[in-house]
Amino acid sequence: MEHGYDQGEVTRTLLRDAGLTQCETVRDLAGVPRVTLGRL
Repeated sequence: MEHGYDQGEVTRTLLRDAGLTQCETVRDLAGVPRVTLGRL
């Protein structure tokens, strides 16, 4: 999911708490943390 530049850590925590695994934050073309992914 897309989020603000400073929300990667909390987003990963929320996804893990929801049962997702392999959570990672990806940077956009400007190098800013922008999208966090998780796998069911």
